[in-house]
Amino acid sequence: MFPCTGSTHNCKSPTDQVAEVVNYLAAESLEIKRLWFDLEPPASNSPCQGWDFSKERNAKLAREFIAAIKATGLEWGVYANGNQWTAMFPSRDTDVASDLPLWAVQWDGVATIGSVKTFMGGWNKAFAKQYGMSKLIP
Repeated sequence: MFPCTGSTHNCKSPTDQVAEVVNYLAAESLEIKRLWFDLEPPASNSPCQGWDFSKERNAKLAREFIAAIKATGLEWGVYANGNQWTAMFPSRDTDVASDLPLWAVQWDGVATIGSVKTFMGGWNKAFAKQYGMSKLIP
């Protein structure tokens, strides 16, 4: 799930956005083992410039999303890039969801989870790793 955030968007609440995803899955009878919450800023050339509030407000908003996804009772994880964390949040240590599995983004070309070094937000291990374009180590 890539959330709608940002000061120039008319975004629904975190609870409503998460509910839309969950309701869609139910309506389509889709059974997903784990859903992933994409917690990273958009590309600089993207028309969607989310997470552009203050770093403190971004952290509060991220925690609201995490509370909403946990309330679903479904299995969730967080897809994030440690090198982008401080662009969004007050510090590399800002913890918004470290109790959820981390799908780490570390484009180093190394196909092993053990090589992840870009931890942030309270994580110290990865559940999965994206190490290059469209490559995932489960």
